[in-house]
Amino acid sequence: MITQIQIPLAFENMEEATIGEWLVEVGQQVDKEQPLCELITEKTTFEFPSPVEGTLRLIVLPAKSVAAVGEIICLIGEPKDELPDLETLKNGSGQSSAKSTFKRSAVKSTFAKRNERIRATPAARRAARERGISLEKIVAAYPDKVLIEDDVNNFKENG
Repeated sequence: MITQIQIPLAFENMEEATIGEWLVEVGQQVDKEQPLCELITEKTTFEFPSPVEGTLRLIVLPAKSVAAVGEIICLIGEPKDELPDLETLKNGSGQSSAKSTFKRSAVKSTFAKRNERIRATPAARRAARERGISLEKIVAAYPDKVLIEDDVNNFKENG
């Protein structure tokens, strides 16, 4: 059976995380508690352990992707298991076999908040804070994009 691995709620008020480096490759056998990838949050960076054992079948979100709590990042299962449709997963209507430590209602409210929130990596947020520039101004220059540190560094406030 395919297990959908989701961004965990690592601490209270966590809304999203940036996927750092993937520590396993597609097709690689994964043990339970083996680190899958690095997760970068506003508070910390940590290695995210696999909640199940099996074969990493699909990486849904590549490194440097920003994902909300509850968003599917990869699929683990057996090599013979049929993979679900990727668009179904991204729309959140796929079968849910992931084991989560948080309530579904919390995930739905997080997705609602995320749509109102500026999407930026922790490094971009820090760079904007250090330069004293509002992320709202920067996002206007880069619509429909997850802001990265280079976007902040390349932003010119008067033009």
